[in-house]
Amino acid sequence: MRSVDIVVTGLFSPAAVAAIGLADLYAQIPFRIGRALGTGGIALSSQDTGRGNAKTRDQAVTQALLIGFLVGLPIVIIGLTLSDVLIAILGAESEVVRMGARYLAFVFVAAPLRIVALVGARSLQGTGDTRTPLVVNGLANLFNIIATVGLGLGLVGLPRLGIVGVGLATALSRGLSV
Repeated sequence: MRSVDIVVTGLFSPAAVAAIGLADLYAQIPFRIGRALGTGGIALSSQDTGRGNAKTRDQAVTQALLIGFLVGLPIVIIGLTLSDVLIAILGAESEVVRMGARYLAFVFVAAPLRIVALVGARSLQGTGDTRTPLVVNGLANLFNIIATVGLGLGLVGLPRLGIVGVGLATALSRGLSV
């Protein structure tokens, strides 16, 4: 998703590309958390699937999803209150901070859903279903491309929202991948 965001923001200004790049450093936090919890989810779901214990598997996956969602909630609060500070401490100029904070706020608001999607995908993979996560991720990426271009540049009858549209498209696509 970041590639499309960078290409589209490259049409705005070099500062917009810098803003996305700096915000992406922090956007990796929910991704890393989701991958870590997902590793536990895949281990537990594969063990219980192998044992034929669907009840224990479902309970473990449900707990991992709930933990992932709850861990993501403080990230939402940070995104809504401290995005500008997070970008500014990296030494960015004021325009980059302004744009980066807007983008990061959208990405962090979607953090609980992003984490849940990663945990869910990995847990499904542990049951042997690798196709569903692939299809869901592919559709979310396709949506992101269309929405980023549409909302960022104001195409296909959508409003031109600039970097806010790019952030909104990213957040929506991450939410859809749940």
